[in-house]
Amino acid sequence: DQSAPEGLSSNGESVQYHISDDASVVTAYTGTHPSDLAGEENAPYNTVFTVTLSDVDSGSYSFNLLANLDHPTADTEDDIDLTFAFTATDADGDTASSGFTVTVDDDAPVTGNQNELIRLDDDALDGGNAGGRGDNVDSANTTGTLEHSYGADGQGSVLLLDSNAPAGFTYTLSGDKTVLTISQGVTAVLQVSLSDSTSGDYTVTQLAAIEHADDAGNRENNIQFRVDYQVTDSDGDTANGRVNINVDDDTPVVSRNELIRLDDDALDGGNAGGRGDN
Repeated sequence: DQSAPEGLSSNGESVQYHISDDASVVTAYTGTHPSDLAGEENAPYNTVFTVTLSDVDSGSYSFNLLANLDHPTADTEDDIDLTFAFTATDADGDTASSGFTVTVDDDAPVTGNQNELIRLDDDALDGGNAGGRGDNVDSANTTGTLEHSYGADGQGSVLLLDSNAPAGFTYTLSGDKTVLTISQGVTAVLQVSLSDSTSGDYTVTQLAAIEHADDAGNRENNIQFRVDYQVTDSDGDTANGRVNINVDDDTPVVSRNELIRLDDDALDGGNAGGRGDN
């Protein structure tokens, strides 16, 4: 005979238990166990873990973790200690009680450091001048997926943060944290949008030209923006990541002007024509 821990959950659902007829196997599950659905072959349930006691003299056990447990403390890989009590009975009815503990460590999300540099260029806006000294590509990596892994605990959210705006710029975050608008003064110049709150899929759009710092060599210098985001797994653990955006400057150009011609002939009293007249 054996008993199981109480108060557990997996992905927000309460963990329940089914004990085999011979009391040697405890199945922890969420949903509804098939034994509770008479006549239904496919019950909507998920097995979280199983504990099996051996019927040999050694009294050994096996524990199999098949799905994640929700851990109570966010932002740390805390442990849950599962204590199981059991009673052994011999052939003539004598009993002895004991127990054992299994420790399940939490998992946490990660973001890595492999997001591709996003590139934009003032040149690409209406009226921009293509090329220039130090010019970069007009666009690169403006759509993609923010690097993340939820880990074993499963999907939570990927949302933007409004930290680390460069001097002279402000970051404004939408209420659902899926749209970040970057402004220079009162002018919105860039927008970072997530397609949803879970996938990390993003689109970056340039809304207006950016006033870059003056470059003494008249080169098209860059300004870099850091955009932070936060990944949260299903039991509240978080990890922060970032992606960088480079916006290249635009520079003016001049072209060859047509020669301007005038002629004294055209003044009052002038004589039209003549040798070498224009």
